[in-house]
Amino acid sequence: MSTALSLNATALSTPIACASNMADTVWLSMSTILVLGMIPGLAFFEAGLLQSKNLNSIITQVLAGVSLLSFMWYSVGYSLTFSGENPIVGDFSRSFFLNLRWSGCFLGHNVSEASFALFQMMFAAITPLLLTGAVAERMKFRFVVALMVLWELVVYYPLARWIFNPNGFLARLGVLDFAGGIVIHASAGIASLAAAHALGPRAGLTHGHPSHLPYSNLPLASVGSAFLWLGWFGFNAGSALSMGPVAVHTIVNTQVAATVCGVTWTVLAAVRHRPSAVAAMNGVVAVSVLISIVSYRVGPGCDYSSKRIRACVRCGDYRPLGRSWKLLGLLLDARADSCH
Repeated sequence: MSTALSLNATALSTPIACASNMADTVWLSMSTILVLGMIPGLAFFEAGLLQSKNLNSIITQVLAGVSLLSFMWYSVGYSLTFSGENPIVGDFSRSFFLNLRWSGCFLGHNVSEASFALFQMMFAAITPLLLTGAVAERMKFRFVVALMVLWELVVYYPLARWIFNPNGFLARLGVLDFAGGIVIHASAGIASLAAAHALGPRAGLTHGHPSHLPYSNLPLASVGSAFLWLGWFGFNAGSALSMGPVAVHTIVNTQVAATVCGVTWTVLAAVRHRPSAVAAMNGVVAVSVLISIVSYRVGPGCDYSSKRIRACVRCGDYRPLGRSWKLLGLLLDARADSCH
């Protein structure tokens, strides 16, 4: 099964004599819009799980961040990531989308370079925004913006260059990263843990777990999780760069994984105390991250469904950690506390 990452490195610099496929282009454009919709979803999800006094600040951080990060990708990010043949760093030949090919094929797929660049813009915009949940209620706006800009330049662009670009040195070594499992989820997860540890817990945190601080608006968080769930179809299946068997396979796996883990976390919450909207939301969001990198190749059969349930249980099972979990909760206080 071919993927968006099984690419010929020469395709980046050499135009392919073929025409863009309308169905593939429409699907990639729809996926771009779906991923863009995840960003207000992220803002609503995080805002609903914060204290009410900080609801406006997190929405401001996310919405201002997406504008700034999108402009950075348009001005220098895409060029540094996908121009030139240097395996470490790109050049500025495609800054401000100059010299982009607006028709024909790109990277061996029947979509134009312009469509691909816009789709990748959504990845570049949403990835640093994932850090906002880890620093929520503990960092002023200007420092959050500085962190996002610095992290985008120092971490995201190099990683995307090395792995997403066929000329990148990790891609040449055979590293595959479908739907950003490494470039997006792993890098943002590690950075979030480091940031939460460096900042320490929020004032008012008790009982060793962030959920003991009051939520501001669970309906708003539910709307946000719905936007995230919907957007993940574009996030994962759009990475196929075509509307074909790979995209369909990915859509099926994304939906089945989300439903299985949502049900599992709800049952766990009901067994331990009572059904919880936060548990259901975290289950859906957590497994959507987990399934991304393998969504194009795993099977939907009963054997894999049982593995999904076991993964969800392990992700949501805090009790075996005992006091260690309480200490971890104090040290690593991230409000959007799914298993990112």
